[in-house]
Amino acid sequence: MANTTNKFLLTGLDFDSIKANLKLYLQGQSEFSDYNFEGSGFSVLLDTLALNTHYLGYYLNMVANEMFLDSASQRNSLVSLAKMLNYTPLSRRAATAVVDLVLVPTSATPDAKITIPKFFKFTTAIDGVSYVFSTNQVYSVDLDITDNTYKVQDVVLKEGLGYTFQFSVDPTQSYQRFVIPNPKIDTTELTVRVQASLTNTSVNVFNLADDVNLLTGESLVYFLQEGDDLQYEIYFGDNIIGKGLDPGNIVIVDYLVCSATAPNKASSFTAAQGLTGIQTIRVTTDVAAYGGAERESIESVRFSATKSFESQNRAVTVQDYKTVLVERFPNVQNLSVWGGEDSDPPTYGKVFLALKPVDGYVITESVKDIIKKEILQAYNVVTVIPEIVDPEYIFLEINSVVKYNSLRTTLSEDQLKQLVLDTIASFNTGQINTFDQTFRYTYFTRLIDLCDTAITNNLTNIRVQKRFVPYLGIFQNQTLRFTAGNPIKPRTVSSTKFVVTSDPTYDRPYRAGDVFGFDDDGEGNLRVYKNSGSSKIVVKNSAGTVDYDNGLITITNFLPASIVDNTSSIKVSAEPVYQDITPLRNYIITIDPLDVKVTMQVNPRNVS
Repeated sequence: MANTTNKFLLTGLDFDSIKANLKLYLQGQSEFSDYNFEGSGFSVLLDTLALNTHYLGYYLNMVANEMFLDSASQRNSLVSLAKMLNYTPLSRRAATAVVDLVLVPTSATPDAKITIPKFFKFTTAIDGVSYVFSTNQVYSVDLDITDNTYKVQDVVLKEGLGYTFQFSVDPTQSYQRFVIPNPKIDTTELTVRVQASLTNTSVNVFNLADDVNLLTGESLVYFLQEGDDLQYEIYFGDNIIGKGLDPGNIVIVDYLVCSATAPNKASSFTAAQGLTGIQTIRVTTDVAAYGGAERESIESVRFSATKSFESQNRAVTVQDYKTVLVERFPNVQNLSVWGGEDSDPPTYGKVFLALKPVDGYVITESVKDIIKKEILQAYNVVTVIPEIVDPEYIFLEINSVVKYNSLRTTLSEDQLKQLVLDTIASFNTGQINTFDQTFRYTYFTRLIDLCDTAITNNLTNIRVQKRFVPYLGIFQNQTLRFTAGNPIKPRTVSSTKFVVTSDPTYDRPYRAGDVFGFDDDGEGNLRVYKNSGSSKIVVKNSAGTVDYDNGLITITNFLPASIVDNTSSIKVSAEPVYQDITPLRNYIITIDPLDVKVTMQVNPRNVS
C-alpha cells in the first residue's frame, strides 16, 4: 500500500535515515505510489541526495561546534574565542638559568666599567646536543679593585637565539598586520620599539598592554595575539586606547627563538663569544636551566581562558593565584594555594603557595624570589603577603608479595614482576604524586591483581616515609609530620643509617664511626640504636618524641657525622594506622621506585 503522507520526516541526519525518509516522502506522492525505488536507477539518485544531505548536515554541525569554546576543535577557532575573553594562548617558553660571572681583563690597568650587551651568548649541552643561552638585558659592571676583575651576580640567561625584525608603517593599509615570522618565539622576551621615521631616529619603547582600564591615547603599549600558522602578531592602539602609529613609523621587534623543554636542567655554561678587553670569562651556575615549555595546547587554552577571565588580572581568590602562576610560570606542574587562616597554626594576612616543579621535588630560593617579584607583585592585593613554601612529600614504601598461577600465563616470573612494577609506576604518575590526591589502598591493590589474569592475589604492606637533609657535625632539631589525620602505629618507626663520631648526649658508650638508626619504644619516645650481631642495642633513650595520634616525629639534639648510603637525606618511616592516606595543603603522596619491593610467588594451589 502506498504511503499517504506527503511530509518529509526529519528524524535523523545519518545516511540510511535520510534515504529512508526520501523514499517514504516520494511514496506519498501519487506520481510514485507504485514505484520500485530499489530496483531502478532512481536508487542511485536517492543515494546521491542522501549523501549530499548527510554531508551538508555534518558540515553545518562542525561549523556550529567551532562557534563555542567547549566544542571547538580547530586551534584557530579556539584562539579566536579565547580572544573575546581577553586571553592570549601561551607561546613557547625559553629555559632560564641564573649564573655569576667573573671577567678577567687583559690589561693591568683596565677600564673602571665594562658593559655586557643584551644577547651575549653562552653555550651548553644536553645529551650531546648544544644549545645557546643569551643575556636578556644589558649589564653594566664596575671593576673590583681588590683583585682587578669584573664581577656580576644573578645574571639571567635565556635559551635561544635573538633576532630583530622591522616593519614599515604603510599609510595605504587601513589595517596593517605585524606578524612575527617565526612560530617558535617566546613572547615574554619580546621588545617592541617604534622609530619615528627613516630620517628621524628617535625611538620609543612600547610595552605589552596589561590592563586596558589604565590606558589613555598616549599610552605607549602594544597588543599581542596568536594569528595564523601558529605565528604571533602585534598591533597598536587607536589614539584612544593606546597610542597609534603614524605613517612612516618603523616598528622594530626583538624576539627570541627557543627550543622549549629540551635545554631544561642544563647546568654547565661557557661563554661563546668574547668582549673587548676581557681575557677570560668564568661562569658559576647558581640555578640550572628551568622553565622551558612548549606552546600551550588546545585543551589548556580551553580550560585557562575562562579562568583567566574570572581572575581579571588580579590575584584575590585561591583560583586567581593558580591561574596567574600557571599562565606565567610554565615550570610548575601542580600547585596548592591556601589562606593563612587555614594554616596550622593560623597566620593571618598571608597567602601560602606550594609549587611542584616539572622536574625535581622543590624549586630553588632564587626562583621563588623571581616568582614573587616578577609575577605575584603585579597581581597581588597590597594587604596580603604571598609566601612560597616547599611541598612536603610523604613517600610510600611498598612491599608486595604477588601470588600467581603459572599455568595461566606464558610470561616468565620476571616479566610478570615488571608488569607489576610498571603498574605501580603508572599509579604514581596518574593517581597520586600531586596535591590533594588521596592514596586508596584497596584501589591500589586491585590494580596489582588486574596486571595479568595469572595473578590471583597480592599481600601488600605500606609504610609512610619522611626525608630530611641534616646538617653534618652540628646539633639540630627536626620535625617530621606525616600530615594531620594520619596516625602511625607504635613500635614501627625505623630509619636509614647514619654515623656519629662524638655526641655527649648518648646514654651508652660507643666507638667513633659506629652506625646508628632511629626507632621508638612504643611509649612516645624516639630512640637511637645500633646493631650488634643480631641484637639491637639502644644507645640513646630520648632522641626525641613520637606523637602517634597526629603522625608527628620530633628529633632533638641530633649530631650526625655522615650518612651511610652516601645520600644527602635520612629516611624515617613508620606503619600507618589507616591504609588510606589523605594529604593536606602542601603535602604530596608519592612513590619512589627505589622504595618498591615486589616478590613474585607461585600459588601452591595452582601447581599440578
